[in-house]
Amino acid sequence: VFDLFRKDERHYLVMEYIEARTLESLGRQTQEQVLPWLFQLLDVLEFLHNQAPPIIYRDLRPSTICVTPQGQIKLTDFGIAKMLDPIRQGRTLFRAVGSPEFSPPESFGTQRSDARTDIYSLGATVYYTLCGDPPPQAADRIIREAPLLDLRQVNPSVSEPLAIAVVRMMAVKPTDRPASMAQVRELLADLAPAQAPPPVIAAPPAGVAAPPAGVATPLPVPVPERLPAQVPGGVLPRAGIRPAPPVSVLNLLRLPGARDWLILWTLLVLLVGFLSGLGLAENWL
Repeated sequence: VFDLFRKDERHYLVMEYIEARTLESLGRQTQEQVLPWLFQLLDVLEFLHNQAPPIIYRDLRPSTICVTPQGQIKLTDFGIAKMLDPIRQGRTLFRAVGSPEFSPPESFGTQRSDARTDIYSLGATVYYTLCGDPPPQAADRIIREAPLLDLRQVNPSVSEPLAIAVVRMMAVKPTDRPASMAQVRELLADLAPAQAPPPVIAAPPAGVAAPPAGVATPLPVPVPERLPAQVPGGVLPRAGIRPAPPVSVLNLLRLPGARDWLILWTLLVLLVGFLSGLGLAENWL
């Protein structure tokens, strides 16, 4: 995010313009095409998970991953990312539900989420890029025992090590998955490209330290000057600007303590109404 400003009671974010296509729009790809993207994503997610506290992306899917014409990966939309609270042993500070086809079971319940949540989503994303179709939802895999397709039969370019790695990453039980991105690398050690292009990530959320040398860094882009509060002609530039939705009553109720205040005011109104009713009854009698 380069800048933010407010105009006519609406808020706007100025963000980096990315000239790229999403993995979702590219459809099915060969293993040779997918592997460089996969190893870039491993770098990106490993960097996020190594923050203090760790950042779990939680919504990794083909539509949030962009590929530039140079073959570099851009991870976008950190809107529902969460941070792990070290004091509460992994309980969620910020929580939201991801996309059903690309999210593990623990994303939709009260179970603990950790790095293995992103590992499942990464496996599901690779499954999509090699298969051309999304995998069955985690709920269907548990309740209806919906099976994963054998990627080697769907896509002849897929090797056995990659097919096995995807199945391991998409295990329904978190304990059956690799515990970290480092363990995922071990599964893919024989497939690592000799010279993968440098990974590219979106700017980290506020408060996250810059990555050390040798770790993925954002591409250098010119930072625009701060936009004026009043835009000439009343027309807002479209590129890179996303209007924020207006505040609604439902959003206000989600604020901490909002429901307690609502209950208190409701009881107060009922009490006043009851007392007023008693006064009217006495006058009528």
